[in-house]
Amino acid sequence: MAAASQPPTLINTPVIGLFLLFAGTNLVTSQTSTILTIGAIDAQNETEPMTYQAIQTIGYNATWGSELKVKVIWSIAKVNERFSLLKQVRGFIDTSVDFLVLNDIFYGYLEEKHHFELQDTTVVHYQGQLSPFVSPKTADVSVEPDPWRICGAFSFLKDGISPDSNQCNENNDVHHDDRPIVPDMVDVVFAVLDYLQWKSLVILYEDETALEAMEVSGMLSSDNVTYQVYSVKHYENTIGLHDMLNVIYNKTMTSSNNVINIVLMCSEVCVNKIINKANAFDDVNGKKTAMKLASNWLVVLPHPNNAYVEQCGMDMDNIAVITYPPSNTVSNMTVGLPQTLEKVLRLVGSNNDTNNVTMDDIRHNASVTLMQLLESQAHCWRSDVSTLLWKSGGVRRLSSVGYVNRTGHLNIYSDVEIFPNTNFGFNNRLFNISTNVWEPFVIETNTTEKFEGFCMDLLKELASSLNFSYNLTMPKDKAWGALVNGSFNGLIGQLEREEVDMVVAPLSIEPDREKVVDFIFPYYYEYTTVLIKKPDPNRTKWRTLIDPFKWQVLMCIFIALLGVTTFYFLVERWNPYYEGKKKEKSMFGDAFWYMYGALLTQGGEHLPDSQAGRTVVSCWWLFSIVMAATYSGNLIAFLTVNKDKLPFDTISELVEQTDYIWGTAGGGTYWETMFEKTNKAEFRLAWEGIKRFNATDPSVLSLNPLDHYNKVKEGSYGYIADRSMMERWMAESCDLQMIKENFFPLQYAIALPNNSAYVSIFSEEMMRIYESGLLQIWKKRWWSKNSFCKGSLTTEAKPIILIDVQSAFYLIGIGVVIAAIALGCEWLFRYIKCRKSKPAHMANCNGHSKGHLPKFANGIK
Repeated sequence: MAAASQPPTLINTPVIGLFLLFAGTNLVTSQTSTILTIGAIDAQNETEPMTYQAIQTIGYNATWGSELKVKVIWSIAKVNERFSLLKQVRGFIDTSVDFLVLNDIFYGYLEEKHHFELQDTTVVHYQGQLSPFVSPKTADVSVEPDPWRICGAFSFLKDGISPDSNQCNENNDVHHDDRPIVPDMVDVVFAVLDYLQWKSLVILYEDETALEAMEVSGMLSSDNVTYQVYSVKHYENTIGLHDMLNVIYNKTMTSSNNVINIVLMCSEVCVNKIINKANAFDDVNGKKTAMKLASNWLVVLPHPNNAYVEQCGMDMDNIAVITYPPSNTVSNMTVGLPQTLEKVLRLVGSNNDTNNVTMDDIRHNASVTLMQLLESQAHCWRSDVSTLLWKSGGVRRLSSVGYVNRTGHLNIYSDVEIFPNTNFGFNNRLFNISTNVWEPFVIETNTTEKFEGFCMDLLKELASSLNFSYNLTMPKDKAWGALVNGSFNGLIGQLEREEVDMVVAPLSIEPDREKVVDFIFPYYYEYTTVLIKKPDPNRTKWRTLIDPFKWQVLMCIFIALLGVTTFYFLVERWNPYYEGKKKEKSMFGDAFWYMYGALLTQGGEHLPDSQAGRTVVSCWWLFSIVMAATYSGNLIAFLTVNKDKLPFDTISELVEQTDYIWGTAGGGTYWETMFEKTNKAEFRLAWEGIKRFNATDPSVLSLNPLDHYNKVKEGSYGYIADRSMMERWMAESCDLQMIKENFFPLQYAIALPNNSAYVSIFSEEMMRIYESGLLQIWKKRWWSKNSFCKGSLTTEAKPIILIDVQSAFYLIGIGVVIAAIALGCEWLFRYIKCRKSKPAHMANCNGHSKGHLPKFANGIK
């Protein structure tokens, strides 16, 4: 196993007295051998003193018993002192080190004029030491990483030429390409942006990252990507970071673009400030913006510690992090370089076949192994890409979604996205929602769920599809929203004062309301009408015998009876057919009773002998048959089916009559506002009536619909409201009826605070629900399943009760009374006639001889 080695301690002095061990050509034996000598020049750390040792030895016990060692000769140089660096490089070359390792901060310091001085020494730029890559899907956090599976990230200069760029041109000239073999920050950021395919974005940078920001913007220009660039320091010193975000939000959020893509390239302190400001941005703006939901943040972290992002970005939905330098990089050269050399010793010292192997072979193998290792192990280099996700326990943690490898290619793990939260709507954000009871849209219950109904089903669907949670409340005044003293009450007032985030109720869209709130796409369309109690059908049952015909028809029949009777009498009286024939004179009374009997399908005793008379009679028979059949059919219908005639069918008729009063729901409802502001005469009269009735009966403007229901059931009251609740009541009570006229069209919609950033989101989802047919399903659930009231249809025959045929008994009574009056008149006429007769005929008048005179007549006499 490898011999333990302590981290070196450098001193800021020239390297002197370097001892080199030269191995002979003898075969491998169990002895200690130094197989490589490494020169290492690190950069001075301004915050720490330079106190390393000059020489560090790294050992490993080979399988054949020898102890293999690598000697590392350490030195240090200041970044801004190039001459000192070149002097130390010359010193290492003069001591014939096998490899010279420079801190990557010195990259490019060895210019072309210095290449000849490097001779055969391989120069390596240290860019960090990488831990072994393990996929997060298979990682076992309980297993410690193998210290020998450490790989390095380096760039090379061999005689001034990168070993990865030994390509020749047409003239066989060596092409000098001293670019590093791992991508820089710009390449990593652009690899992620190329994957995201953003068409527009915003770049925020500090002075330290200004160069990288300009390079990224230049690459975006070549790809026709629209971008904005902002200096964080400039805006922080002028208008402030919040106003900077306001400028970005207002310039980016347009009707055609509702997403803000931001690349944040700055220090840890800067990232902390910006994310905190963005986190509080919507609350500071009165929730009229959607920065938390509509912004995608790509943060480039200059430090592997990303816990502060998890802490300050708790409410931001979409934050992804690029860690650069890579989070698995050991940036400390004094720690990372020895780890790489330990792996070289392990690979070389693990060879069991040592026959005829000399120390020169081992040194050669070690050099080749180190070169191969340095050239190949850069494949382990990666810059992690993580995203902020909710975890169990209500916390958010960064989860790895992929990485950028050394070739600058972005590798995304399967079934993950860089911004997965964009697919999860509001990411379980809590909304305070207000509502009001209005059946069947919102029904108050005594269960754990305080409300149910059509609107509650709609709210549950929205919460599920857009992924948010909610708390339900009601306005204290239980009003809907009327303008009182310059401000709204009820539900609209809650939104106006920003006490709630949303109103889900049967809230009508109205111009005055739209000035202070935003309505989304309507979910229900309805009309206004008037509900009254049906008149008592028994009140008109006494007219059953005359109701089958309108009064106009009855009048025409009576006129026809008199006219035809008169014509028939004249035809029979002066018809020449009867000249010379013995026939009693025709009487008008006889003609009338004959025609009347025929009208009742009873016929007459004698038919007329003349052709003219018979023609008249036959036509009258046909007329009578038609009238009798029609009357009989209608009479049966009137006896079996109740025909409800409402006292009025329109608002105009309502305001003209005096038997009914009317009212509507108060508390700032749509109807109260529309009646008050309408210009139509009939509606203004209706509103004046409501105010007049309200002076003596305040219940006509009650907020509670049940108060109006009870008044309608009592009778002589008309309730003005939407048809939805009335249909529910009519299905349960057969004595209620709506008038024919529909007026005041209604549009029910969910309301959001004025200028809300969520209007388009909820409107699009509402249109999806509207097209899906869910609204019809919910309507069938909460509306009455029958379009008729309970008990209105029955399969049993309806018996005829006495009140149905009372008019027939009334007719008998009327007939008896008329007959009695006629009888009295006949006796009176006879008595008068007898008084005027001669004495010789008095006996006949008295009726003594024949006994015709009743006893009461003798008394009269």
